[in-house]
Amino acid sequence: RIDFSDDANGALLLEPASTNLIVYSEDFTQTNWSNFSGAELSTTTTVTPSGSTNAVRVKNVGGANNDLRSVVSITSGLTYTNSVYIRRVSGVGNIILKDVNNGNKNITLTSQWQKFSTTALSNSTNGRFYLEVSTLNDEIEVWGAQLEENSYATSYIKTSGTAQTR
Repeated sequence: RIDFSDDANGALLLEPASTNLIVYSEDFTQTNWSNFSGAELSTTTTVTPSGSTNAVRVKNVGGANNDLRSVVSITSGLTYTNSVYIRRVSGVGNIILKDVNNGNKNITLTSQWQKFSTTALSNSTNGRFYLEVSTLNDEIEVWGAQLEENSYATSYIKTSGTAQTR
């Protein structure tokens, strides 16, 4: 396909087939996503990296469970990568993207959209995608969650109810 992210003229983007195992990659209100008592979700009209206006704001409103999470079935012993676009709305606290084994990756945010990823060799059949906002009243916006069997993050694959393959 043609990628216009770095140049208005576009460039060929050649990458392998991959499947996004997160079944709702943009709609974090669906039942496969959980947000616990410490995380408050709200929809926004912020323009996302795709040009849509469907980002979700995550705010830490207190409590120990202040994350957004999804768990999907994977194969133990294979390598998986979680990736997501995130931008900071307010605050300065830690933001943690967890790998499929629940290992932490601290990330530093700006007010601009950035794609973050973390990769791990799975040690179970539960593929975790957790995003934690650690500090009370901090707010971030998220869009485009992806969990794929790959050793690196590929370009975004939108899903709306089922896993999708590019």
